[in-house]
Amino acid sequence: MTKSVQETYERLKRIVATSESERLPPERKLSEKMDISRNTLREAIRILEFEGILSTKMGSGTYILKRTEIDLKLDFQLQIRLDIDYLIELLEIRRGLEGIAIKGTVENLDERSLHRLDSLYRKLEPWVESGGEVPSADRDFHEELYRLSKRRIAPQLYRNLESALSIFWDHKSIDLSNLGSQTGLYHRELFDAIRTGDETSALVAHNRIIDSVIDELLIIKSKEIKGIAISE
Repeated sequence: MTKSVQETYERLKRIVATSESERLPPERKLSEKMDISRNTLREAIRILEFEGILSTKMGSGTYILKRTEIDLKLDFQLQIRLDIDYLIELLEIRRGLEGIAIKGTVENLDERSLHRLDSLYRKLEPWVESGGEVPSADRDFHEELYRLSKRRIAPQLYRNLESALSIFWDHKSIDLSNLGSQTGLYHRELFDAIRTGDETSALVAHNRIIDSVIDELLIIKSKEIKGIAISE
């Protein structure tokens, strides 16, 4: 999540919490009032839709669904162990969703789509070779898997899920800067398996990516719980 989207997201939460109406102003008026681009506004609204706070109806507008629950649902200063449990749940959802996308990609892969996927993977190669913080190119690589799967709603579902996950990636009270840094080798295995049409190996590599990140989170959670117990 970019800084501008994060700031717009926070401002929208306050607008929702204090609005006397059940519907937000039209997009054009709201973007002008907030002095932001309409694309930034749409991204922030999309995150709140994923959270179950807003609902956009084509030709009608954007409606507020759960005003009274907004502080509880969107307050990420809750106990750290609850945050991590929620993040793990999101990753498990991604495991299933991306597994479907990988199957579709292997089924529909042709020379043109392979060239596209290869160009995205090459942007990941320096990280695969040397490790470190996961680059932004990782998101582009995974999103392409959803697009190539030819599952019509898969790319949008991925973007919604990634928006929710990005809240945690940017959440400063939890140091997640190196989360997933050890998954480079699994990304190589994933790409190689897709390239050769080996669906089984591709799914194994994908599961290794998710399992590795979850294992890291469980270690963080264990340390935080111990810290809480000691302080008490």
